[in-house]
Amino acid sequence: MHQTMIQRYENGCMMLMKRSSGSVLYIGTAFIVHSEGYLLTAAHMLSPDDELVVVPAAQAGNFTPFSMEVVTPYPVKVAQIDQSRNVALLKMELSEPIAAPDQIIGNPDSSFEGTYVLTFGVPFGHLRIHNIMVLQGMISARLLSPNETKLFLFDAVTHPGTIGGPLVNSEDGRIIGIIQGRFEPIKVTQQETPEDLGIASHLSYAVSIEYGRELAEKEGIEI
Repeated sequence: MHQTMIQRYENGCMMLMKRSSGSVLYIGTAFIVHSEGYLLTAAHMLSPDDELVVVPAAQAGNFTPFSMEVVTPYPVKVAQIDQSRNVALLKMELSEPIAAPDQIIGNPDSSFEGTYVLTFGVPFGHLRIHNIMVLQGMISARLLSPNETKLFLFDAVTHPGTIGGPLVNSEDGRIIGIIQGRFEPIKVTQQETPEDLGIASHLSYAVSIEYGRELAEKEGIEI
């Protein structure tokens, strides 16, 4: 079952990069949600002046080299952004529609604690390891942040390069969240704590996919 899901999503996960001083720097992961070239990712990785591109990652399913010597970059623009929810909708510059899986958006409200999830992303893109990697975890908690953003906490490790990738409910194979990174209680709650209080977290977190759907609605597309 997981192999079917991996085949469904691996082509849609892209390496998100920015051009800088004649070179290209890896930022994180973005994933396709619409055939007109729309992608979702995490907003905090983006800056207003970034010249962004996305690059297809090396696919799972085969033994592949760490790095791809030849890549095809696609320029992208920020179509919609919600800084408060940390979600951005990107638009690829395309001459024709691209293949995109349909019916991929799930129902976050019906994904409960104990549900197994999959994460998709390119965790080590910063090190020129251009491979999509898939991890399995379990939803540990569902929380509301101080600004009432719906968060999924899960126990799969998230490396910086996976940020922006999809969190998939492994029971129905649909996306329920956008990966934000390691869960750091101090940053999320904005609370001051005693220096000797142990607060190290081995959890990761994602925001609900519903915020990505809201951006798509503002853009006039359905996902």
